[in-house]
Amino acid sequence: MNKNTQYNLKSSQKFKVMLILILSLLFCRYAYSQSITWQRTYDGPYVVDYGYEILPAPNNEFYLTGYLSNTNDYAYVIKLNQFGDTLWSKKVFAGNNGRVYSATNSSDGGCVFAIEMSDSSLLVKLDPDGNVIWAKGSNVSATIWEIKLVSDGGFIACGNQSLVGYVAKYNSTGEMVWHRQYSGGSGKSFQSVLEKTGEGYILTGDIDLRPVVDSAKALLTKLDYTGNIITEKYFGADKLSIGIKITETGNDLLIGGNCFLNTNDNKIFILRINENLVLLQTKILPHSASTDEFLDDFEVVNNNRYIICNRLDTNQPVFQTHAKVRILDSNLNITHQWLSPSYGYSSFTSVIPLINGDLIFGGTFEYGTVWVERGFDYYAARTDSNLNLPPLPPISINSNSNEIPITSTIYQNYPNPFNPATTIKYEIPKDAEVTIKVYDLLGREVFSINEYKKAGSYEFQFDGSNFASGMYFYAFEVNGYKDTKKMVLVK
Repeated sequence: MNKNTQYNLKSSQKFKVMLILILSLLFCRYAYSQSITWQRTYDGPYVVDYGYEILPAPNNEFYLTGYLSNTNDYAYVIKLNQFGDTLWSKKVFAGNNGRVYSATNSSDGGCVFAIEMSDSSLLVKLDPDGNVIWAKGSNVSATIWEIKLVSDGGFIACGNQSLVGYVAKYNSTGEMVWHRQYSGGSGKSFQSVLEKTGEGYILTGDIDLRPVVDSAKALLTKLDYTGNIITEKYFGADKLSIGIKITETGNDLLIGGNCFLNTNDNKIFILRINENLVLLQTKILPHSASTDEFLDDFEVVNNNRYIICNRLDTNQPVFQTHAKVRILDSNLNITHQWLSPSYGYSSFTSVIPLINGDLIFGGTFEYGTVWVERGFDYYAARTDSNLNLPPLPPISINSNSNEIPITSTIYQNYPNPFNPATTIKYEIPKDAEVTIKVYDLLGREVFSINEYKKAGSYEFQFDGSNFASGMYFYAFEVNGYKDTKKMVLVK
């Protein structure tokens, strides 16, 4: 073999290696950029399960936090993978009327939340496996609307004690460093807080200036690191303005909140405020007549993309609450929006923008057609960047009976054949992890769900809207029991 031949062979091999590397990188980039869309509800141990905050977790996973309401209440955290499957769930005793409205990450990727109880409070940290690392109590009872991880590894929390604003600072192990009350007008409350590194904290909420007409104003308060007020201002978007969420873009602050345009319509506003705390822009979002809208979350994706989550209440033909999401540009104009269909109650109270452009939401869902049925479940959804997601009803596992079965059983789906949705009923005699997987004719797994369920009978709803016609197999596994059945999707 001559030198030219050897050179050509080496060059060819190098080219092949480079081509493989380039194709691999392109494939990884393509795979990484692909959107994953789903929506699911999660039925906890009790009838009333309120989901509030969704947080990132290590390995592209998520924590969904809130509380369970029963004779005794519990903080409740479930961990989800990127497809919405339940990896584990954790209950923490919260006494009578215990509430969890906000949670945050710890610096090591865990989950930290504050529990409000009738005469005390509790700060709890879970590690990524759901183990309680610490639970620190205090004899201070306050409603905590938001808690945030701050630059020293500790936490800042804000809320109210009756008609007085409240802020508490904790260190990284959950010990309270200081807490303060802030009075003003006829009442004051803090709803949201952010840290200005090196300066202190900026909060929003509301202050009641009665007997002044149009008395409620959106509040902006700047504190130093020990809780002393540096400056305080308030703004009126229209009538009776309440600041709910504060965030920032560039050097500007953005406050999202609620205001009354008249005595019947509660609507969403956004204020843009510069670094000198001068109001630059007031925007009241478009709304439908005879509806009320309540802001829940407001996040900045980048300098030209903001996400608003709110609830929309309607009275006709029946009272219902709908989850509503809007994407805004830097001029606060709406570029995309999504409204949940007619169910009794749905809300997205928290949103996380993901690196690939997807959005993941957490909140609460109620399957009935009327809100008063009060069968609330945790609710999570993942959309693409344009708010596209599979149709309702969400994929779910819901309790169907209070009777305890004798054996584990999975039943034939009904209807069968089906288009596009079908129901699968199963029973388990004791508490256990339940896994259901769906395979196509080639044996490829096309769907899976894993949840910890109490003993009882359940119905699983499978939606085939995004699948091709054909035969599928669903596999059921619990406590070593396995069974597989066929089902046919016809479109």
